[in-house]
Amino acid sequence: MTASFAVINAWGTPTPFGVSRSPREVATAAADALTQHTDIERLQDAVAALVTAQAGTEAACFCHCAAAGVTLAVAAALTGVDPSRLAALPDVSGADIVAIQAEHQVNYGHPITQAIRLAGARVLVLDGTIEQRIRQLDEHRAAGTLAAVVAVSSTLVKSPAPIGLAALAKLARDAAVPFIVDAAAQDWRLGDAAWFDGIDIAIFSAQKYLAAPTCGMLTGQGPYIAAARANLSGIGRGMKPTKEALAGVASALQLRVGVSLSDVRSVNVARAQRLIAACNTLPYRFEVLDGADFGPYPRVALACRDAGEATALADALRHYQPSIVVGRHALSSGTVTLELTHVTEDEAETLVNALHAIATPTR
Repeated sequence: MTASFAVINAWGTPTPFGVSRSPREVATAAADALTQHTDIERLQDAVAALVTAQAGTEAACFCHCAAAGVTLAVAAALTGVDPSRLAALPDVSGADIVAIQAEHQVNYGHPITQAIRLAGARVLVLDGTIEQRIRQLDEHRAAGTLAAVVAVSSTLVKSPAPIGLAALAKLARDAAVPFIVDAAAQDWRLGDAAWFDGIDIAIFSAQKYLAAPTCGMLTGQGPYIAAARANLSGIGRGMKPTKEALAGVASALQLRVGVSLSDVRSVNVARAQRLIAACNTLPYRFEVLDGADFGPYPRVALACRDAGEATALADALRHYQPSIVVGRHALSSGTVTLELTHVTEDEAETLVNALHAIATPTR
């Protein structure tokens, strides 16, 4: 049935278009899990050991997706492992303020602030100068109302927040509250132990570049991960991971161990450059985007004259046969983004042909 709705995904890993393509080994592991009964708790423990071995973290747990992971992480900050507090959510007694910088109020299908509020927390948006933001945190710390600090590490953050991750982690530590980082599409950081310094809970989407079934991964400090996992028997019950997702994640993690991400970056940058070379007669400006937030998966910025032209190009590709989806988050600035991570060589050729067919010969 899925073939009837297939698209060429030159966007990246957006949820509305199936996120990623799983390797055959991962698909087989997930399918095999569906055919048998499984001790889910023991399976979680085994897959968690694979995560902590790669990340150098103390513990890990799993849920349905990264959006659920945000809610679970906040719930962990609100309840610890206290059974009465777990059972009471979303009613909260005591500290219930979760701080997030204004620039980190991303929307990945729903606002991250809603994912925070789902646990019963109140959101404090840090805005203004660095000094003003620190003063806001200090006021709630002194009042005993601050429960956690949340940050986002993502290309969805359109402008850098004044307080960087390391500085924000220190502020959270000084306030004796957990520091939670939503890094949904940045699972390559699992191999960067230094990145986790100061982070109590990091949240990833296994279904993005790890190319596993849909599953949220939380990893970090043992007590906070234990509290997040405990909430799977509370407010997170509807967010629980499935056996097939866990089996697929295990397979994907094992495959990742043998992959050199620097080699992946080199291959993907070369693919992006070949696409640009194949489009050198088109009336657009191209640039390879391969900064830290993209990890080993660079994107191509295709600059048009204005927002109208960029939107028209993205729409034309969407209605092309076969349908091609491209990044739309920068259309307002006249830019279409292309990513080839989950595009085959044949599909890349189709994309180039589509761009030639759609492009206006003269400006």
